[in-house]
Amino acid sequence: MPPASARAARCAAGLTALGCLLVFLFLSADYGPSWDQVAGEYPYGEQVLESWRQGDPSLAHSAAREHPPQLLREPHPDFSAKSFPWFQVCEVGAVLSAISCRVFFQQLDWLTAFQAHHLPAPLTLALLVYVLVAFMARRAGLLVGVLAGVLLAFMPRVFAHGHHNLKDIPEMAFYTFAVLAGYRAMESGRGRWVLLAGACSGLALAQKPNALFLPPQLLLGAGVLALWRLRRRERLRFPRPLVLVLACATGWASYVLFTPGLWPDLIDGVRSELRFVLGVGSVLFDERGDLRGELRVLHVPALSTHALLHVVWTTPLVLLALAPVGLFARRVSPELRFWLLLAVAVPVGRTLIPGMRNFGGVRHLIEFAPPLAALAALGAGAVLERVAAQRRVVVFAGAAALAGSVALPSLRAHPFAITWFNALPGGLAGAQATGLDDATDYWAVSYWQGLDRINALAAPGDALLVPIAGGVVQSAAPVKLRGDIQLVDTDTPSVDGVLWVMHVTRESWYDAFVEQLDRESQPADSIEVDGVPILVIHRVDAGAPAQAALHDWQAGRAASELLDRQRRAVHRLQAWLRAHPEANRAIGPAPPKLDAASVEKWAARARKALPKGLHHVLDDAVTLLFEQHRAR
Repeated sequence: MPPASARAARCAAGLTALGCLLVFLFLSADYGPSWDQVAGEYPYGEQVLESWRQGDPSLAHSAAREHPPQLLREPHPDFSAKSFPWFQVCEVGAVLSAISCRVFFQQLDWLTAFQAHHLPAPLTLALLVYVLVAFMARRAGLLVGVLAGVLLAFMPRVFAHGHHNLKDIPEMAFYTFAVLAGYRAMESGRGRWVLLAGACSGLALAQKPNALFLPPQLLLGAGVLALWRLRRRERLRFPRPLVLVLACATGWASYVLFTPGLWPDLIDGVRSELRFVLGVGSVLFDERGDLRGELRVLHVPALSTHALLHVVWTTPLVLLALAPVGLFARRVSPELRFWLLLAVAVPVGRTLIPGMRNFGGVRHLIEFAPPLAALAALGAGAVLERVAAQRRVVVFAGAAALAGSVALPSLRAHPFAITWFNALPGGLAGAQATGLDDATDYWAVSYWQGLDRINALAAPGDALLVPIAGGVVQSAAPVKLRGDIQLVDTDTPSVDGVLWVMHVTRESWYDAFVEQLDRESQPADSIEVDGVPILVIHRVDAGAPAQAALHDWQAGRAASELLDRQRRAVHRLQAWLRAHPEANRAIGPAPPKLDAASVEKWAARARKALPKGLHHVLDDAVTLLFEQHRAR
């Protein structure tokens, strides 16, 4: 099919985006809170709106979280369980989420609170589908354009996150807008596209630090295309230097404008974000928390193939097969094919930098999905036209079959497509057999359906305990859990009825309590995907068994929280000593003989050298040192 006209491309893009959005809206009630967002995006967005209402921008910078303002009508979720610092939150999605809740839940009452909070995710995905379809249709025809949008929206992991992920879906959209605008700038030489690429890059950076890789990607792509044209003796159409300067300024302005956490103190805010990025992205602390010797910061030298493996294992095989074909499709210019290849390679390739680590499937590098879908659509178009020899009915039937082969697994796994794996590892069961930590419901989204099971199983007066990601259920309880069921926490003194224990099967988060319960008790109910449990519910009889189970869990949590606090104290103390070598030398190494007198002498020297604000940190660190000694 020939390239579409601008009007036809816009119409096809609008219809495709609208169709995808309607599917997502129809299914939106099946999605509740997720692990990270109850501690980040949901409460932070509400906090930013409250800071605007009160005229106090410092609230957006504050690490404290307040319960959502009482002006929100009920039933509204509880977002007061736990909180991330502001620089760990994806701010654009968070603020859009809070605004959406105010409009569609609070004012118009069109959606439930969670549907309203999640709405920015499918909306930005639908906007991305529109842009991608229009972009590809103008260059490769309507069939390829529509296929690119449909394949993207129904790719299982994109489909899973597209309903409610306020972190990665908006960032994927902003990132892709910058990439496509950058190509338009190279294609036309017009400065407005350079400015748009700069603005979208700033938006992507305000959402997630993944966008730090956008400028190198765009510069590399522009450089290769320029050399390509020079070799062909074509005239280069570069924007003026002033336009490039303005694009950088536009990107910086959009980053600051859409990052409320920066407003109270720009310099300190940027420092905080950089410290977080460097600490999470490439540095791992020694978890032993051993005070002997200097601070041990482990820079992991080995390549991690975790992300690459997940790209291969969680992408439909037909897309993996067609994307390479698309690289050789002559329907579009080799420049566009290279640009799309680069847009796939950079998000995946950055995870192969020594020291980088990935977790949570492919959501942290999901920017690869739009260009991969575009390449697969190009490959499909080339194959279908060659096979069908211009028979339109056969071409469209083949395209529909391809789209269905991608969409069907997503719809079958709904609402747990986050657990989907292709046939290469043997589906979810095979991926679990390899020991992958996230080959399960790693984001605890199934608690939304689990609460329905609890409502059906529990009698009035029974209690519910959630030992893994309990904040997810706490946030959902006001709108989902029956009011006569007690949701217990670490402060609950006792339970009167049956104790129901519900948890996702993310084994790396199991503590001794969960391990013992799973070992000694058969689940009363479970949620399975392809025969593999992703959530289990245990029943503990009322009376002494329930009370003993509650006590055991609370004791284990208290010990775990104490150990976490002590390890954080060790890391903080070691970091301070490394930054102050004079004090480190004055204090000296921890005593080789861990008797009370030796440790007290060492601690006394440390108290003199340390500021008073670190004395309580020292106490926690010394306590951990003794515990480790006793354990030996």
